[in-house]
Amino acid sequence: MVREEEFGILLGVTPDNAAALETTRTRYATLKQHLDSQPEEWREDLQQLLTGGGLPASEGIQHIWNSQTRHSTVMLPATRTLYIAFPSDSGIAGRFTAVTVAGEES
Repeated sequence: MVREEEFGILLGVTPDNAAALETTRTRYATLKQHLDSQPEEWREDLQQLLTGGGLPASEGIQHIWNSQTRHSTVMLPATRTLYIAFPSDSGIAGRFTAVTVAGEES
């Protein structure tokens, strides 16, 4: 199944994906609700939203940035740039690092 972006956003999991855990669907549904009510216009704003705004990881995996988060990514296809952040030992998201994605045009 190929998913399409909605208004420039492609979530990692769609909230209606029955194959995903309920807590995962809840986490992505929360993100989608926030994006629908307050569209983020800037990459930095979206990064703050995805990483809990610099706060330690929340308990419970239904939260967007939680103790089981392995990384957070924001991709800008137009510039072929992937921004990725990993949690520190304290659970706070580290800085986003930019990676240029190379490849052939299709």
